[in-house]
Amino acid sequence: MSRTRLIKPALFENELLGQMDGDTVLTFIGLWCIADREGRLEDRPLRLKAKLFPYRQVSIENALSQLASGGFLIRYQVNGEPFVQIVNFEKHQHPHHKEQSSEIPPAPENLLTKEGRSTDIAPTKESCCPSFSLNQIPSPDSLNLKPSSPDGEQEVGIAHAIESNASKPRKAKPSPESDPDFAAFWEAYPVKIAKSEAFIEWQKAKLPAMDDILGAIEAQKEWRASAAKGEFRADWKHPSRWIKKECWNDQVTTSAREVSEYANF
Repeated sequence: MSRTRLIKPALFENELLGQMDGDTVLTFIGLWCIADREGRLEDRPLRLKAKLFPYRQVSIENALSQLASGGFLIRYQVNGEPFVQIVNFEKHQHPHHKEQSSEIPPAPENLLTKEGRSTDIAPTKESCCPSFSLNQIPSPDSLNLKPSSPDGEQEVGIAHAIESNASKPRKAKPSPESDPDFAAFWEAYPVKIAKSEAFIEWQKAKLPAMDDILGAIEAQKEWRASAAKGEFRADWKHPSRWIKKECWNDQVTTSAREVSEYANF
């Protein structure tokens, strides 16, 4: 008879289970529902397959072997009868008080005290990471992960990484006020509209030396003043367009003759 059991979030953070295939993990969860209130059940793979996976092809024997090798289960025999003991079942599950007591004999004491099975789940030799019990959620202060490299020399401390990132000062977002060169341009340029838009173009442009930019603005001011006397008006461009079009390269003339010729063009 199947029973309702608990699934704790830390199950999904266990490194050993994380290295097993999904069917094995699902088998482990399913065994909780079949086990009695002491976490014992009969070791009968065919029957377990029929109960847990009636519509899927899953190797229960393979799953049981992996779980036993990882220290999650104990497979044992009493008087020739095979049974399974789920390690730390009573620690993580809270059966209903009216649930019937187990009729299955417990595992031999020598198996219960075997290294890797007596307390919380311990890592296997194949595991490159420390293991955690199902009710233990690792915190950044205590968890260190080792990368799966052949020599295993490098160790990455999550807590140290978090502290390092937190201690790094955040870079201030560029603004028109924080850029002294743009401020000088804005002060010199006679048309002062859409400052933010102009600053965006300023950041993208391939700018020459500031002396060249400011010199070009002054030269264009003089040229426009001369053009106005010759009854020709040359309007200033929108500042963002002036920057985008690299108008510091524009050629201007200031002689009265050239202004007159340009005005009559």
